[in-house]
Amino acid sequence: MRRLGAAIVVAALAFAGCIGAAAQGAPAMEHRSTADEQAYAEHEDAELLGVNAAEANESWSDRGDGWSPNASMQEDRIGDGGAPFWVYEYRLPNATLQVVVDEDGEVVAKERDDDVDEDQPAITDWEISSIEAVDIVQDNTDAWTVDDDGMAFYHLEREEAEKDPIWSMAQFREDGLQWARVNATTGEFLGSGSMDGGDGGWSGWGGWGGGWGSGSGNASSDDPYPEGDSFQGTVSVSEPTAEHTFEVEQPDHPELGVELTLDDPATSTVTATVEGPSEELGTIEATADEPAAAEWWDDPSPGDYTVTVELQDGAAQDYTITWCAEGETYEGSNGPYGPDETGICDEVDGER
Repeated sequence: MRRLGAAIVVAALAFAGCIGAAAQGAPAMEHRSTADEQAYAEHEDAELLGVNAAEANESWSDRGDGWSPNASMQEDRIGDGGAPFWVYEYRLPNATLQVVVDEDGEVVAKERDDDVDEDQPAITDWEISSIEAVDIVQDNTDAWTVDDDGMAFYHLEREEAEKDPIWSMAQFREDGLQWARVNATTGEFLGSGSMDGGDGGWSGWGGWGGGWGSGSGNASSDDPYPEGDSFQGTVSVSEPTAEHTFEVEQPDHPELGVELTLDDPATSTVTATVEGPSEELGTIEATADEPAAAEWWDDPSPGDYTVTVELQDGAAQDYTITWCAEGETYEGSNGPYGPDETGICDEVDGER
């Protein structure tokens, strides 16, 4: 599946005028049973493949870049995880069915397609609502905002068999795109990032579900896209050690970089030890004289990484850990595969 951009925009245009503007929408979980009833009425073996939604404020049309929301997408709160309608996509034995349910629980449209995705794993259930997923993102990054302007997309799917479903979310704002991902079963925060909007509009961003998807212009599994994030913390005499974890999701990254930066004022000596899925990679040290230190390692394995930060000298110190797994970027795309001029990898210095 992995075609959030196309699915949502096409659905929104197809059903324009069916749904009125909303002040605050409903989470996807609220009306799943209503959509299920419609799907099972079509065929008793219907399987849920994904859930999508889009929302935008009316003022977004003033941008003049082609993203003018119709009435079905309009809300007063953008980015809160609620939406004016949800598109539930089901696999039938001989068709794909989209059921559109508005915030009041009314079925406003159904559409069948003869194209059937036999390989997409079905979603049996999920525990974290779209609104709860946004709360988790906001607990982990200040970059995700809930505002009265912009455009937001939400996408739920199970990317691999035997794995939990994932919430993938993106919001378009005046300063660019912000994305985030959350495990829809455990509530684990899986990462976030941003892209500068630049001058090219949003026409080339492509699909992005499933680890930022397989839409036009995106990377294949042999060409990983950049991954990375930042964490803030404090170590002190009373709590001299802190631990942060992150996951490298894709194989074949050429390098993994980790940078430790002491926040101003830098008065202490602090180390950061990086441990990978199978071995310890190394330790970097930042001091009052050299408040930033970074190291790069070749061919990082996908999996879970741990960064242990330790105060070596001083009373207390605020710090930032930034990590980056380098990957391919593509000209002409302003989505997560776009030019990495302001990406997380540019923030990690040090010799390579």
